Amino acid sequence: MEGLLDCVLRDVLTRVGGVDLCVSEFIRVTGTLLPERAFRRIVPELDTGGRTAAGVAVRALVRDRDAARKSAERILEWPIQRVIVAHNSIVEADAYGRMHRALAPFLR
Repeated sequence: MEGLLDCVLRDVLTRVGGVDLCVSEFIRVTGTLLPERAFRRIVPELDTGGRTAAGVAVRALVRDRDAARKSAERILEWPIQRVIVAHNSIVEADAYGRMHRALAPFLR
C-alpha cells in the first residue's frame, strides 16, 4: 500500500495490518525554525519512537532536510524531563533519550 496518511488513518490501518511503513503528510520547513508543536501535530508518532501504536514505523516527509535537522537539534537542546504524548500518556523514564531516538531520522 502506498500513500500519505494522517495520524488517525495511520493508526487505524496499521492496527488492521498489511502495512509495513507509513509516511507522514508533508512538513513544510522554511528558513524559520518550526516550533515543537508543528512536528507533533503532523507526526505525533515522534512521541512513541516514530512508530504507530501497532509498532509500524512512520517517516516524516520533508522538503528541506537541513532545516528539519536544525529544528530537531533545537528541540534536543531543551532540558526534556518528560514527554506528554497524545491521549495523556506521560513518558518520564528516559524522556530525553526517547525524544532523541524519535528525532534521529532528522539528524542524519
